[in-house]
Amino acid sequence: MIELFAELDPAGDLERLKGWHSRPPASWNYQIAHSLVPRMAEGVSKEQIAAACAAKGAPSGRRPNADAALTAYQLLAGRSTNRCPRVPVSKYNLRKDIQISISPIHLIIEKSHPRFAVLNPRKGLVLSEGQISIWMKILKDSCAREGYENYPFEIIDVSAPNRKTRVARIWRSDGLQEASDGILTSVFQRYANTFDILVQSGFKVPDRPTRHPPAPPPNPFGF
Repeated sequence: MIELFAELDPAGDLERLKGWHSRPPASWNYQIAHSLVPRMAEGVSKEQIAAACAAKGAPSGRRPNADAALTAYQLLAGRSTNRCPRVPVSKYNLRKDIQISISPIHLIIEKSHPRFAVLNPRKGLVLSEGQISIWMKILKDSCAREGYENYPFEIIDVSAPNRKTRVARIWRSDGLQEASDGILTSVFQRYANTFDILVQSGFKVPDRPTRHPPAPPPNPFGF
């Protein structure tokens, strides 16, 4: 049975969402690590990955990007692919006023077997199998809405379960029990209800322009 956010107490949803929207603008993001996923699968060297992270993006984010990218490199290097195009899906619309950002999705074709691939570069975003299955369902539905083939998905996870050292793992959709439409609907309804309560309380959800292109984060409920 899929675990449904047991570690996230619904009673704390309002404060969690308020805190998410109240956080100060980030000075850096994981856009570089996301962009290097296809380069790794296409066969660039570890040294080239390290050099790219050292030369691009906000200076304060170069070490975390290198840490995430070099950990992911263990899983992606030597995949025997020729080309890994990015799939142009970036938003999942719940309503006109609520959108969920989608992490960059790449299409990896390895030995004629296509797979969608997504990176989880955030060290502190350690997800349960239930949360991964929900995230996978959102990603698959997002691609289907845009007319892309429903290929298998893999999430390249380089989070740190011990809160210190990243661990390279791959979650594959063909090895997980997929979250049902009913579970996805209940999660979205919970999100929308909390958002409405927050807005009705007078809280103004800020626009968050950034100097650097943002790497779409998972939403504050953990998927």
